[in-house]
Amino acid sequence: MAEPENSAAWFILHENERYGPFTVQQLKEGALDYELHPRYDMAWQEGMADWIPAGEVEGLFEKIGSPKKEAEEHQDHKKKKHKKEEKEQDTTSPFGEDDFAEEPSNDYDEMEWEGVSRGGYIFFIYFFPVLWLVGLTYLSKMLPGIFGPEIAPIITACLAFLPLILGIIAIIQRLDNLAMRRLWFFGLFAPILNLWLGYRLFACPPGYAEHKRLGALGWILSLLYWLPFLAVIAFFGLFAVKGPDMFKTVIEKNKDQYEQFMQKVKEATETPEEKKAREEEQKAKEKAAKGPSIIPIRR
Repeated sequence: MAEPENSAAWFILHENERYGPFTVQQLKEGALDYELHPRYDMAWQEGMADWIPAGEVEGLFEKIGSPKKEAEEHQDHKKKKHKKEEKEQDTTSPFGEDDFAEEPSNDYDEMEWEGVSRGGYIFFIYFFPVLWLVGLTYLSKMLPGIFGPEIAPIITACLAFLPLILGIIAIIQRLDNLAMRRLWFFGLFAPILNLWLGYRLFACPPGYAEHKRLGALGWILSLLYWLPFLAVIAFFGLFAVKGPDMFKTVIEKNKDQYEQFMQKVKEATETPEEKKAREEEQKAKEKAAKGPSIIPIRR
C-alpha cells in the first residue's frame, strides 16, 4: 500500500478524466464529501509505476469488507452525492478548481439588475409627459398670481422641459437595466435603428443583452409595440394600390357625423364672444328661413 506524503502531489483519475495535483489533505476532504470513491477512482503520484485505487492510499478510507458491501457503499456514495448537489446550489469542490462540481446555473429571473425596469421606462416615456403637461396647464394659470405676469411664462417654459430631462435619464438607466452600453442612446437618432432600440427599451426584460430570453410579458409587449407600425405599413400599402378612391365611400357615408363632430369640437373650444356671435348668426339664419312674417289687417 502506498505511503501518503502531505507534501507529495497526487493525481486523480475520475470517470476517465485526470485531475490534480492535490495534497493528501485535499484528497481526504474529497473523500469526506463523497467526491472520491476508493475503488472506482484511481490515484497516482510521481515515482509510481502505475495507477492504484484511491482506497489503497493510506489514511483516506476505512477498509471495505466484501465486494457486495463495496457495491452498496458505491450506490450509497452516489445517492449522498446527488442529495448534496441538490441542497447546495453553489457547490465548490475541495480540489481547488471545482473540477467535480456541476457548472452553476444562470438563473437570470432571480438576479437584480441595475437601472430602470420596463414599467418605469413606460411610465416616464409615455404616461408622465401627458400627466405633467395636463397639470402644467392648470398650474400656469396660478403662476402669474404667485410670481407675477413677467416671470410666470419663463417658469412655465422651464417646467415644460422636465419630462424631456426625465425621459433621457430613464432611457440611459433602461440601457443599464438591459445590460447594454450607454452609447446606444445615440442610436435613437438613427433611422430604422431607433425602431429596434425602441423595441428593446419597451419590451425586453432586464439583462436581455446577456441572456436573450424574452419571456411571456416580453412577447405581449413586443406585439403591442410592433402592431401600430405594421398597421401603418399596411395602410400606406393599401393606399398605394387603390389610391384616394378607397376613402370616398367612407367619407360620403360618415359625412354628416363628421360635420356634427367638428361642430361640437368648435363649440367646445370657442370663446364667449364667438359663442354669442354664433348664436346670433344662427337666429338670423332661422329667421331668414321662415320668411317675412304676415300681420293680418283688421278693418
